[in-house]
Amino acid sequence: MNMNQFQNSGSGRATFLRSLHISRPAPARQEPRPTGNGDAPYTFSLASQAGRRAFSLIEMLGVLVVIVILALAILPALMKQADMTARDVEVKSQQSIVGGLQTCVVKTRIIPGADTIPQAVAAQLGWLTADVTSNARGQPRYFIVDPALRVGTSTGTLPYVQNTNGSILPVNPRLMVISSMGQPLPTAVSSGPATSAAVFEQIWNSADKVAPTGWTSGGVWEDIVIQRLNLGLLFTQVILNNSPASLTPTNKLGRYSLDNTNNHVFLPSVPFSAYFLKGTALGLHSSAGALQVLQVLQDCPQLTNGAPYFISPSYVYEQGLWRGKLFMAPNSGLVRCGSDLQAAYEVFMSGPPNVYKVGSVTQNTLTWSMYLFMSNYVNWASADFPAGALATAVTDSQEAMAAELGVYSDKKAQVGP
Repeated sequence: MNMNQFQNSGSGRATFLRSLHISRPAPARQEPRPTGNGDAPYTFSLASQAGRRAFSLIEMLGVLVVIVILALAILPALMKQADMTARDVEVKSQQSIVGGLQTCVVKTRIIPGADTIPQAVAAQLGWLTADVTSNARGQPRYFIVDPALRVGTSTGTLPYVQNTNGSILPVNPRLMVISSMGQPLPTAVSSGPATSAAVFEQIWNSADKVAPTGWTSGGVWEDIVIQRLNLGLLFTQVILNNSPASLTPTNKLGRYSLDNTNNHVFLPSVPFSAYFLKGTALGLHSSAGALQVLQVLQDCPQLTNGAPYFISPSYVYEQGLWRGKLFMAPNSGLVRCGSDLQAAYEVFMSGPPNVYKVGSVTQNTLTWSMYLFMSNYVNWASADFPAGALATAVTDSQEAMAAELGVYSDKKAQVGP
């Protein structure tokens, strides 16, 4: 068969194609497509997707460039916000540390040295010591003490342990907590007494986020957080006196105690003035040691009308009793007031009864007779001292008072048959 015969023969073409295993492509699959009314199918074919195409490499790179530019634009703001948040957290942490230190001092009556402050604060707050010595960014916290601080005595420094002698008025009782949220602190900053009084003053007086005036030791002060503590605010003054103003004989000298009423001592001087940590339980005892007054020392308000001064607890030991003011001391110009009479009444009623008295007269009946006389006298005087019943009442109450006073003060009477 020649070529023309082969081309014109259908059976020949079919046989040839079958020998090559070539078949015609199957028709495209028809899928129903909704048209909106829910009843008409639509035709989907791979050929219909030919007009769609994926992102090119250039387009993807362009999108990435835009994302990077936006990220670079907002990154500084995000970092600044993170720094501000970290700084706020550090401020609150330092406030907690200072508060914990104050509570520790008041509870233990001890002001620790700079080297042991972290351990004392950690124990008080229930923190790890490492959480006190370092901030959230791993930078160290330093506890700086005024090198001119004096407490206890004129040469005393930290640590301070309170005793019955108390303290002088604390001198420069200042302490700082300082840390950095960024670069390390300048080498001039370290725990303990400051390298000099000038360095301490510069840091103490510095404004927030601003380098101290005259500071030459470097440091990024925008990153530095400082918390200041005036330890002097934890003290209150106590004044104790004795009448007569003598340290002898001891049977006329009052005693006092601190936090332990079993450990009472005589006044070391007359008058005795010292500063004690607030919260201290001050006990006032008789010369024999009997407890008469117990007071927990609190803040002394500082008045500002004129020269600043403190209202301090003050007591005087007189005639075997502690009281808030001197009562029996001779003073020709002294004018008695109602509180003086109240004080005299309390002294008289708290004294031991007269064992030599006779009859039924007691301290209570005697003071009542005195009250009746004074009351009747006031009524008589208010009426311009007229004759009659008011005058008689005064005379009768006066005679009754004098009679009871004579009976109660009769030391010649003997006890028993």
